[in-house]
Amino acid sequence: MNQLIKIFTALLLVVFCNTNVFAQSKPINVQVKVVRPNSDDPTGNSVIDFIGCEVHVFKKMSDARMFYNSQKQLAADDIVNTTNLNIPQSVEMVKTDASGECELQAIGSNWYVVAFQYPYLSPVIPVDNNFNLHIETVSLEKMLQEVVKKEKRKRQKTKSRNLSIGDMKILKADVYILPQDRNSNLRYGVSPYATVIGNNSFGFTSKYRSKTLQSDSLFKNIRPYVIDGENFNKTQHRKMGYDSKNNDPLYQYIDTLQKVKSHDEDNDTLGFHIFEVLRPTRPDALYPSYGYLWNENMGYLEVTDTILIDAGYSIAPMRFIDFAFPNVEIDKARYHTPARREAQEGKAELHIEFVNGKAEVLPTDSVGLEQLENIIKALENIFYDPDGRLYSVKVHGYASPEGGRAVNERLCRQRADYIKNKTVSRFAGTDSYVEGSVATWQDVADLLRADSLADPENLQRALQMEEVIASSNPAQLDSRIASLPFYKFLKENEDKYYKPLRKVEISYEFSMARILTKDEVIDRYKNKQIISLPYQYEFLFDYLKDRPKELEVIAKKALALGGKIKTLAAYHISKCYLARDTCDLTLLAPYISLDDYKYVKNVPFSRVERTCSTLLNGKHVTQDGDLIQWINDEAIVLQQISMCVKSNKILEAFSLSDNLLPEEDTIYSQPKKLLECMQGNWNIKEVREAVAKSSAWNSVIVKMAQDGDPEMDDAYWQEAWDELNDTTKFHMESPRELYVKATLAKRLYSSAKNWTSRKDEVPIPKKYFGNESYTPLDHPSLSDDAYPWGAPMIKACEMEPGFINALKFDGEFTQNYRDGFAEYWNEKHPDKILK
Repeated sequence: MNQLIKIFTALLLVVFCNTNVFAQSKPINVQVKVVRPNSDDPTGNSVIDFIGCEVHVFKKMSDARMFYNSQKQLAADDIVNTTNLNIPQSVEMVKTDASGECELQAIGSNWYVVAFQYPYLSPVIPVDNNFNLHIETVSLEKMLQEVVKKEKRKRQKTKSRNLSIGDMKILKADVYILPQDRNSNLRYGVSPYATVIGNNSFGFTSKYRSKTLQSDSLFKNIRPYVIDGENFNKTQHRKMGYDSKNNDPLYQYIDTLQKVKSHDEDNDTLGFHIFEVLRPTRPDALYPSYGYLWNENMGYLEVTDTILIDAGYSIAPMRFIDFAFPNVEIDKARYHTPARREAQEGKAELHIEFVNGKAEVLPTDSVGLEQLENIIKALENIFYDPDGRLYSVKVHGYASPEGGRAVNERLCRQRADYIKNKTVSRFAGTDSYVEGSVATWQDVADLLRADSLADPENLQRALQMEEVIASSNPAQLDSRIASLPFYKFLKENEDKYYKPLRKVEISYEFSMARILTKDEVIDRYKNKQIISLPYQYEFLFDYLKDRPKELEVIAKKALALGGKIKTLAAYHISKCYLARDTCDLTLLAPYISLDDYKYVKNVPFSRVERTCSTLLNGKHVTQDGDLIQWINDEAIVLQQISMCVKSNKILEAFSLSDNLLPEEDTIYSQPKKLLECMQGNWNIKEVREAVAKSSAWNSVIVKMAQDGDPEMDDAYWQEAWDELNDTTKFHMESPRELYVKATLAKRLYSSAKNWTSRKDEVPIPKKYFGNESYTPLDHPSLSDDAYPWGAPMIKACEMEPGFINALKFDGEFTQNYRDGFAEYWNEKHPDKILK
């Protein structure tokens, strides 16, 4: 039985092999025809035989499709010579004869054919054991027209809005999949990417801009967005052993809330809902965003289109809003550092006349003796003060150089001992040190030179003495100086040239715990004396609070001391920075934390345990193992928020406000709502109302920003317009008032005239930029003659030229508006031409 089965299997294999050989050995007959537009034909097309068509054969479907797409793209670019382009090469290529026929030799099944002869192209045709192929090619012109129609249809179904919020650009876009394009067997995807065009790379007008569109450079690749067809998704799950999460590289990007159903006419919102945050690196640049659309057909990836998602112009509703937190003074008691013993140095120089050659004070030297008594009193004040301590006294005696060096060295030390006995011996327990030095002949030469104005010959004497000093060794120096012709002159004028070198210096180290009064500290500051203790800087912070330039200098010196005064100093420096529109967000960062345990990670557990109760309140932390530091002080948090707003870091400012300031109804309620509005929630009723109450100007801005309810938006815009035209509040004297007026006028006119549906191909007429008469904008029959957009913007840019650059990037205005503005501006200001 087994033998019969083997024989039967062998016979079947022979038959199968012979059949397959037969199939591969039989040539395939191909007939190619072309379909091209024909207006005389009732169907709009005509079919003719085509002579000399190339029939290309490919083993892979991907190569065949790539060849097909490349020829279509070459035709769109009007390129016929393809010798240097990277196009997949066909395995076999045969030309048709005069009857449009040819034979392909023994290619078998699972091959793919494309017929091509410029300007005609066929779709990809699978052979699949079909030995008689009838291929119809289509005019590339017609094909490209269909592509253009499809692209236009898709771009009409792309909605986007590029918002600027602080230092962020938020790209919000919807790219829809049209019902006629939906296939449940496919996976659809879009890979967005943002580009950047520098301010100098494109112009103000569309004419100049069109020449520089190719200057785009990649700014950021955005994560892909993926939507699966129902059948595609099911097929993925049916694969045996297939782990979508680990094997599908796009798994994390799939939108699980949407599924593609073939030709689903009911769902008009099916598509990619893109939301991305960009952090621009250049303020004066455009950031257009594109999407690389594609679909996947069970493993085959096909690029279908590249579309412009957003032109890159930004709408900045909060551009001109005013922001200010209430003034909350810091609690200075939290950062007060009590006075403590600090080692200080005192120094005095005595010029006392000693008996010649002896260590005795000349009794007739009343001035020198008075100096000595003053030093003794100063030392007594320190020694006998209950809060003072005299640590040490050093006495240094000096002798003049005449009379022999050995004698003078002994004499100067004896004189220092004499003064020490007169002073330090009174203060038991005080360390004392005695030193002695002999002045040099160079010191004498210096005194001669200093006295040369009174006696011109002294300059020559000083030069002669310096020459001897330079040419003599120490053993010869005294004798050679004594041989100088003016040596007797020096002796005769001993008071001028010797006595000043016979002196005693007393220096002492001490500590005093006495706290100076505020007036004493201020006097020291005024007299440019040293301020060294933390509490003294605290006095100066109060004294200089209305003089930010001086306060900044003093606070920076205090910053180097460390401890609690460092926190207080950083706070005052931040206030000084804000006074001159400067910010440093790192300055207060060590004293602000959203994580209570930020500073205790490396502290022993016992200390962490003792501080847990305060940590939970977000106030005290243990820092550096010993210092108890106060964090999240409300005054410091407010300063940091203000600097964040000034630095355009709105999201950071909102996070600090939302997490660290009290929730209850306090003085912070309104500014917290203001920050919430600035970070994007201007359409929320309670936010809108709170901001409108903050100031008349903010009321205009928040109402102009409304864009959440199409039925109510223009009513809010009209309110803003009426408020802005209230002459008791605004006088149109600032460029920002005029810029906002132009923006409101544009919004209201667009709403009244359904302006957004218009597709203008020409600039807005120049006359509208010189028209200063306005009619009520809520009237539905508003005429073009009452076009109100232009004049306020012209005036704003004349008052502040920087607003021209703002208009260049502002998504509130169309390119037609910018073109019309430029025409009028260039005519009025020929010396300031806009391109």
